Amino acid sequence: MGFALALGSLPKPLLCGLLKPVLASLAEIISFTQDPETKYTESRRDAVRALMRIFEEVDIAEDGDGQSSINGEGVTLICDSLFTAAKDYTTDNRGDIGA
Repeated sequence: MGFALALGSLPKPLLCGLLKPVLASLAEIISFTQDPETKYTESRRDAVRALMRIFEEVDIAEDGDGQSSINGEGVTLICDSLFTAAKDYTTDNRGDIGA
């Protein structure tokens, strides 16, 4: 799961045509809940950062194809993922480290 920041760092031309699977992969990382207290907390945080960077970088078109621009379905996926991340209150010896 260490690829989240790499996906978020891709330039816009490389994201176009692959946007739907990239967003789906990041959303899957964010919603990963198997043993959330001890694993993958940093990966979930990195996926949120990557998702926000892509959201800022790529064009948004409600009637777009979802591959080269974020369409309504993509916006819903991003919002749902961010709401899921907002509920992550994973803690360790450092305190709250959730996404």
